[in-house]
Amino acid sequence: MDGDLRTAVSLAHAVGGQAPAELPAQAGALLLKGGRRVALLVDELLDTREVVVRILGRGLSGVPGLSGATVLGDGRVVLILDAASLLEAMPEGVPAEPPRPLSPIRGAELRVMIVDDSVSVRHVLAAIAGRAGWTAIEARDGMEALDRLTGDGPRPDLILTDIEMPRMDGFELTAAIRSDPRLRDTPVVLITSRSGEKHRARAFDLGVNDYLVKPFQEPVLVELVNRLTRAAAAASAGHDPPVTASRPTT
Repeated sequence: MDGDLRTAVSLAHAVGGQAPAELPAQAGALLLKGGRRVALLVDELLDTREVVVRILGRGLSGVPGLSGATVLGDGRVVLILDAASLLEAMPEGVPAEPPRPLSPIRGAELRVMIVDDSVSVRHVLAAIAGRAGWTAIEARDGMEALDRLTGDGPRPDLILTDIEMPRMDGFELTAAIRSDPRLRDTPVVLITSRSGEKHRARAFDLGVNDYLVKPFQEPVLVELVNRLTRAAAAASAGHDPPVTASRPTT
């Protein structure tokens, strides 16, 4: 289904509000409505996390478009929208805003390794890779990633890794990559919620190429991967100096 056009509807419009004039094409979720694909646009993608969905009380259970609620780690209660039912409830014949054609992001056919112990994070990053035209190689932790990197299969052009993982974390994985002559020139990007200077400094001391703090915008990640892989390819061909750690990305 690559290269097709998708109808875009803003979340504000879906819940009965006033849709903003413009929204970034990448800030959205792809859903199905009546057998066709619809991009539900939002103001910003803040985070992806696994949650426990709780049943709504009597006062909210009848509100259309709500599927439940969850309690965040800081104690805040967050309502969970059922986006599919919101779209289904919209009238087919009288759209309140004109459909917006969206073209998928395309990029070079790269192999990108995604290392994270969270299934949902791996799925989100793999989806971004798919939209960018990359091949995603997934690993659950640093140990599994290192096994794949040193195995007989094709090596990735770039590695996206979390920090905190069982068995081998992102710091240990980066150190192992930089100490292996076969792997040490592979660009490594740490993607983490840790924004402190201590973690950044350690990451760059170990030789990461960039440090991306969650939440991040999809176009930022796509541009970063394309830039680092182009630089690595040029360095490998002898046109430029080897890729070195860049300025941190927030």
